[in-house]
Parts: sequence; C-alpha cells; structure tokens
Amino acid sequence: MYLPGSYETKTLNIKGGIPKEMPEGEYEVLLNLPDPYRSIHDNPAYSIRLANKNTWEASTGFNNLNRTIKISRKAQGKKYTGSGFFTTSPWTKPVIL
Repeated sequence: MYLPGSYETKTLNIKGGIPKEMPEGEYEVLLNLPDPYRSIHDNPAYSIRLANKNTWEASTGFNNLNRTIKISRKAQGKKYTGSGFFTTSPWTKPVIL
C-alpha cells in the first residue's frame, strides 16, 4: 500500500481495450475503487474517495476524473490485443475485466 505524503501526487497508468461493439460517442471517465471485501464491495460508502474537489459521486462511489473519451470508428491507432477490457454494462458498475 502506498499513501502519498503532503503535496505529493501518485500517478496510475491503466491500459485496457474497449469492446468493438461499444457505441460511438463521448463518455465521461470515472474511477471506482471499491472495497474488495464481498459484503461491502457494492456499497458506495466503502469506495475510496479521492481528495480532489468536485470529483466524488456519493450515490455511486465513483470519482469523476473530469475527462472524456471519444469513441469513433474512424479513429486510428494500434489494435488492442490484451485481455483486459473496460466495460459499460451494467452502466452503474463499469469494471476492468
């Protein structure tokens, strides 16, 4: 476990694919860090809340990263060949598989 000190930041680099059937459009980027203990995992009160102002969504336990991602069939880039995918189903509980 790592806890940043005062005035220190921690950067997380996450890589994942997006399912090809995902509809085109713009999506907000949110981060959910739920408790791993099964009985409280789905209770938003036990999700990690970031210290940033105006990011916490108390009803979902998600942190809004104030970023959007645009999904477009015309986008160019490397084809994702990994096994971890970001999902939006069900919408209230996106996960990385």
